[in-house]
Amino acid sequence: MSRPFSGAARLTWRWPVMGVALLAMAPALWVTATSPRAAAAARGEPAVEEGACPVPVPPGTRCGFLVVPERRDVAGSRKIRVGYAVHRSTAADRKPDPVVYTSGGPASASIQLTGRLTDLPLGRDRDVVVLEQRGSRWSRPRLDCPEIARALLDTLGMPGGPDDPAERRRMASGAVACRDRLTGQGVDLRGYVTSEIAADVVDLRHALGYDRWNLFGVSYSTRSMLAAARADPQGTRSVVLDSFLPPLTRRYDEAAADLASSLQSLARQWPGLPRRFAAMVRRLNERPAEVRTTDPLNGRPFTARLTGDDVATILGEAMHEVDVLPVVPALVDAVAGGDDRPLRVLADQAGGELVSRDFGLFYAVMCQDEAPFNGFPGEARPRLFTVVADKAVCDAWGLPASTSATATRGAAPRQPAGPPPAPPVTATDTPVPSPSAAATGASAASPSVTATGAPAQSPSAAATGAPVPSPPAVAGGGDAAGAGGSASMPVLVVGGQYDPATPVAKARAAAQALPGARFVEFAGVGHAVFLSSRCGRQTISAFVADPSAAAPCDPRKASYQIWRPGDFHVTSVVQRLSTGAWWLLIPFALFLVTSIGQLAAGSRALVRQSAAGRVSSVVALTTVAGFAGVTFTLLTVVGLYGAAVTNETALGVGVPSAVLWYGTVAAMSAALSVAALLRSRLHWQTAAPVAAAVTLLLWWFLYL
Repeated sequence: MSRPFSGAARLTWRWPVMGVALLAMAPALWVTATSPRAAAAARGEPAVEEGACPVPVPPGTRCGFLVVPERRDVAGSRKIRVGYAVHRSTAADRKPDPVVYTSGGPASASIQLTGRLTDLPLGRDRDVVVLEQRGSRWSRPRLDCPEIARALLDTLGMPGGPDDPAERRRMASGAVACRDRLTGQGVDLRGYVTSEIAADVVDLRHALGYDRWNLFGVSYSTRSMLAAARADPQGTRSVVLDSFLPPLTRRYDEAAADLASSLQSLARQWPGLPRRFAAMVRRLNERPAEVRTTDPLNGRPFTARLTGDDVATILGEAMHEVDVLPVVPALVDAVAGGDDRPLRVLADQAGGELVSRDFGLFYAVMCQDEAPFNGFPGEARPRLFTVVADKAVCDAWGLPASTSATATRGAAPRQPAGPPPAPPVTATDTPVPSPSAAATGASAASPSVTATGAPAQSPSAAATGAPVPSPPAVAGGGDAAGAGGSASMPVLVVGGQYDPATPVAKARAAAQALPGARFVEFAGVGHAVFLSSRCGRQTISAFVADPSAAAPCDPRKASYQIWRPGDFHVTSVVQRLSTGAWWLLIPFALFLVTSIGQLAAGSRALVRQSAAGRVSSVVALTTVAGFAGVTFTLLTVVGLYGAAVTNETALGVGVPSAVLWYGTVAAMSAALSVAALLRSRLHWQTAAPVAAAVTLLLWWFLYL
């Protein structure tokens, strides 16, 4: 029998219960709905989410994600999460304006540097905010591309050079596989460009509630930080641009010339270095070197076939490091002369680079903001494989030039090689979507500005001598509504003397075009001054504390001195010892043991015979031979220790030449041991030291 209206009857008794429950939950719902984050989310404004720190960070650091649209110019674009960390200063005189830092690359991780930044003087009385780039390692989604890393590694094992069609096809196949996987996961690669990265910086300031802060960028991130300063002048107190990459630089077209310029600077310490470098490239292009290394993706043995162009590329990357620079001339000279042993060190470093960068983000930025504005001339020499590979990837991805980069450069994409066209006198800044764009789905560009300041030359001006108008000044509209007036902020630009990626000549010229900017060059430094120079860190911290303060140290004093001809001996022995080839120490250890035995036995016999008033020549020769052997050992150990204290990295390439000459002391010990053997009867006590000494000398002078 049916029961009419039974459902309605059940609802009748449930309504009071539900009403009581809703009344009980009302306070919690009201708090949630009216919390700042919920309110911001409801308005479409950027919000932050707390999260666990992905790497060890100093105490007092909290981590999380900035939640922003993947594309601010597309209504309803999905939300992505950009990693960040905030270390709050506990100083009694804590300043209200923190320092916000982002690494370069593009696609280099940042949060792992939180501790280094907080250890700087600037981190004592200021909060330190570290922001990842969208799509990088500690952001979500992470745009990694193991397919491209695998392809790059495969090309290094192929018999052809960078222009080999087979290598380009291999790069293209890896690129397509990565692109298809990312897009299949819902990633819109058009959202990963400099203007969006800069907008993330502005949004994070609003989301964290800071009124103003100090921007700190290195290498590529100098572009995004400069764009953020232009978009948010009222929220920017000062700007630090370390290893400045000017907006008009054609990174690919000028890469070979930039490397040549750095080598020419090093030639002041090592005459003829450019000529030896050309000889090295030519020799290895004719007969590539087979170098045994380790596959960084699977840890298995891998044989790389390195052409001269490959070595030039890897060497240029190695020159970023301040502790590698001192041995670069000696390394080039040795390889040009036919010694391929140092290439193992370069190959190992190149492998590490493959796993340190998220290639999906890297190419998303480069293929939209950089590659379209380069002509990729085929006659450029050496043919750096990064340039050739990047073009192959960008061609395969087929992404159009970003509108923001086109506006900044004032030029059509894919311009032919030659001086870049001059932008108009009134230039538009890199369009950076405003925080409110997330709510409306419309793109919002920052106000246009008029370039002012001293004329600067473009990167190619050094070759042509032709003046080219500078990029827009770091200035912007007045209040938040864009009402009239202009605002500028102090800018510190720092560069390394030997930097092959962002040469100081370009950085200096570009800095002249920024009102309120000053440029400081640091001697003996390559890329990323704050990571390489103590004086650089002091200078940056002093600037943040007081932009008008005098320099706290002398930037002309280099931390490391470049080795000169005859001062450094290239050898792979120390590097091989560090990787487990302990057996190489056997000749050295046997010689030390026999020398100690000679010295101990000879000393005892010398004391007895001296008391008797007659000392045999065999005892005297044995004692002095042992003493010479022990002296040689001590000199070698002290010399290597001193070299390690001065520059441990250099030992991976070779040793000071003085250490090699210590072998003459070992040779004297061997000669004395032979003389003692000839003056006595043949037995193992006299023959063993001779055998050990001869073995050591052969190893020392022929292998070392």
